[in-house]
Parts: sequence; C-alpha cells; structure tokens
Amino acid sequence: MVESTLSEILIGGSWVPAAAGTYPVIDPATEEIAGRAPEASVEQAREAARAAREAFEHGPWPRMSSAERGERLREAAARFREAAPDLVDLTVAETGSLRPVAVSQQVGARGRAASPSGSPPASRSASSPASRPTTSR
Repeated sequence: MVESTLSEILIGGSWVPAAAGTYPVIDPATEEIAGRAPEASVEQAREAARAAREAFEHGPWPRMSSAERGERLREAAARFREAAPDLVDLTVAETGSLRPVAVSQQVGARGRAASPSGSPPASRSASSPASRPTTSR
C-alpha cells in the first residue's frame, strides 16, 4: 500500500488546511508509517460543529421528504460500496486487522440500516420481545 497523506479537513463545505498539520498513522503490524492524517485544532472542531449545525438547521435536509432523504442515503451507501476495496486496504494498514475481519466486520459492516440491495431490513413484528414495552413492578 502506498503511504497517503491527508492534510486538509472539511469545514462548512470547504477543504482547509488542518491547523496542527498532520500526524503519522502507524501500521501496528509493521510499526511503519502507513500514512499521515490531518490534525485539526479544537477551534477547527468547534467551527466544523457549528457549520454542521447550521447546515442541518438551514440547509435542504430538514425540508426534504423521507423519500428524498432515503434516496440521498442510498446514493451515499452506493458511493461507499464503490470505495470499499480501498477502504479495506486502509483499515488493514491503520488497525493491523486481518483482511477478512476488515472486510466483514469493519468496512463491510452494515448493521441493520439496509440490506445489500439498499432496501430497509424487515421490521420486527409487534409480538417480538424486543418491540414490547417493559414494565417495572
């Protein structure tokens, strides 16, 4: 794997240099530098959080229908699946994980958000123990 360096962070839709430069990401299997990651300042983290809040409250997301939001999430999931092979290599280098673990449990983990086809998982029935409210006595 070729060592990569990321030196910018995304704040408010713009890529800006990380205030503290970069830091090395060490491959635990080889103890060599696998890449360099951006090191933001506390103020940049706060600025990014403010920008995210502003975008959430005043951007298009809160006015979208659930169908529109779902379509955007499916598009993001498709882009993630396209990038998955490279992300597996990166995960192995960053964590020292075995490739099958990186594929199935880290990069490939989907949880219950959606099936591989992109459709939502089957919901639990009302009689399912997990869906029944609990009562205390």
